[in-house]
Amino acid sequence: TNVDDETASVIVSALSGNTQEDGTTGTFTVKLASDPVDDVTIGLTSQDTGEGTVSVSAVTFGSGDSTWNVLQTVTVIGVDDFNDDGDVEFVIHTGTPDSATDAKYPALTVVDITGTNIDDDTASVIVSAASGDTEEDGTTATFTVKLSSDPYDDVTIAFTSSDTTEGTVSPAAVTFGSGDNTWNVNQQVTVTGVDDVRDDGDIQYVIQTGTPESSSDSAYPLLTVDDVTVTNVDDETASVVVSAISGDTQEDGTAATFTVKLASDPTDDVTVSFVSSDTTEGTVSPSSVTFGAGDNTWNVNQQVTVTGVDDNVDDDDIQFVIQSQTPTSSGDANYPTLSPDDVTVTNVDDESASVIVSVASGSTQEDGTTATFTVKLSSDPTSEVVVSLTSSDTTEGTLSVAAVTFGAGDSTWNVNQQVTVTGVDDDVDDDDVEYSVVTGMPSSSDGKYSPLTVTDVTLTNVDDETAECDCERSIREHTGGRHHRHLHREARFGPRGRRHDSVILTSISGATQEDGTTATFDVKLASDPVDDITIGLSSSNTAEGTVNPATLTYTAGSGAWNVNQQVTVTGVDDDVDDGDIAYTIVTATPVSTSDGKYPALSPDDVTVTNTDDDTATIVVSAVSGNTQEDGTTATFGVTLASEPTADVTLTVASQDTSEGTVSTGTLTFTAMNFETAQTV
Repeated sequence: TNVDDETASVIVSALSGNTQEDGTTGTFTVKLASDPVDDVTIGLTSQDTGEGTVSVSAVTFGSGDSTWNVLQTVTVIGVDDFNDDGDVEFVIHTGTPDSATDAKYPALTVVDITGTNIDDDTASVIVSAASGDTEEDGTTATFTVKLSSDPYDDVTIAFTSSDTTEGTVSPAAVTFGSGDNTWNVNQQVTVTGVDDVRDDGDIQYVIQTGTPESSSDSAYPLLTVDDVTVTNVDDETASVVVSAISGDTQEDGTAATFTVKLASDPTDDVTVSFVSSDTTEGTVSPSSVTFGAGDNTWNVNQQVTVTGVDDNVDDDDIQFVIQSQTPTSSGDANYPTLSPDDVTVTNVDDESASVIVSVASGSTQEDGTTATFTVKLSSDPTSEVVVSLTSSDTTEGTLSVAAVTFGAGDSTWNVNQQVTVTGVDDDVDDDDVEYSVVTGMPSSSDGKYSPLTVTDVTLTNVDDETAECDCERSIREHTGGRHHRHLHREARFGPRGRRHDSVILTSISGATQEDGTTATFDVKLASDPVDDITIGLSSSNTAEGTVNPATLTYTAGSGAWNVNQQVTVTGVDDDVDDGDIAYTIVTATPVSTSDGKYPALSPDDVTVTNTDDDTATIVVSAVSGNTQEDGTTATFGVTLASEPTADVTLTVASQDTSEGTVSTGTLTFTAMNFETAQTV
């Protein structure tokens, strides 16, 4: 007997290692212990395909082909799930070998393979960090919550704020269902900042997560979930809110205001004091304001009034400061560390440096009449101010003082100083002359007064000369028992009772006569002309009288304007018994190159009478002798004593023609032959 040394068996190795839910595999091998007489197939199945699967469902070994003892490797693959179910053991079942004709192998029981699928899920609640800070203005932050594994039952997680005065949470809880694929979906939680009115800084608080609750899941209720730390950003900053000034103060007492309030509710009363940097420009009232803690007055504006202070100096608009002092508080730590804003104010000046010069009280006059004006300053100078005074024309007016002086800070700056202006006389008819008191630029180290232009004072010096014909003359002549025309002109006076300037003609000295007797009159001026004056003279009837000189000249500024110049009028003879004839010496309008007064005058003419020396008579000479009866003749001559104005015919006749006769009955005389004797 040949003893057999093979025993039919299936040799299965152990699993090479654990599978894992992340897909990590394990292997085992299978072979036969002896060559089967027919093909042998061994089925392979996983007892828990939720944990592991096999790569093949069966292995087959052929008969007589030398593969029966060749190891066949089978791969076991870990299967993933989303539950925190721990490491789970599972079995790969080997089926009874199947063979058509082999009787040994089908009778065998093959060893199963035990494996463990390593779990890759851990029950945890995944809480994100907050998305940012919350803020007291209501700005929100968010965080998210999800589970790390699918729970076996619904899981609920609650949230609470550790400080609801800083932040609130919504929703108050989140729930994750089991097996509905929501466990790993982020659920958003919103945290909202809560406002207060205090400067309490940025406050950190916590959104506390409660222990997960579940009716049948055992893993999650054991967990401690992370809290979420959040910072609520403070929107209050302890500050003293000082408004801008409402406007300028003014030296006339006009006030301006500003307001003060706190930016946050203090933890204790806060007092803010104020002082003026320059009390000569502005004062402040009240000097301090107090804000109570927790009484809702901290943000109510309190008004502070700044009042302008006056001075007498032109110091321009002055800027000064209302200084806000460091706040004081017994218990608040923030406000005493602050430096509140100061308030800048401008006090508007109501002085403007000027020299106030009054108008003159009136006109000066050439007779010495005076006028006055006053000078004062509009503001108190910072140093002595001297204003010089000069007359623009000292031939018209002079000043009582050459300058006026005003002291600084001695209350004399606004006291009127009187200046007297005295009229100066001249001999010229120069009309009422306007002149000025010229005020110089003030001499002072005060920068306001030194550059000023001071108003001059305009005055008029009233003239007491007037160029016009102003004569007093009388001509009276008695000739042949006749009384000739008497001409009398009296001097005229101006509106102020003063004598005006004139061409002064004296009375004619007498009548002229046809025998050549002369008469004279004098001429002079009443005022010194501003330019040479020439006056022409002519006779209105040169058949009666002639004038010499034909012109009179008065030189300006020579002093001879008031010296009489004599004019001679000479009678002219004629042969006519024409009686005493009045005629005129015509004074022409004065001529001057630049004197504007005398050429405007019409001087009076001078009336003269030329005394006639002719008498209308018939001149008969004595007879030459006697006539005789023997016819002896005698003669006489006849002429006229004066030239006739028309032919004169004389009739000659004998009184006794028996004794004597005349040779002609008529004699005719003309202007041509009146002096020639006609013989009869």
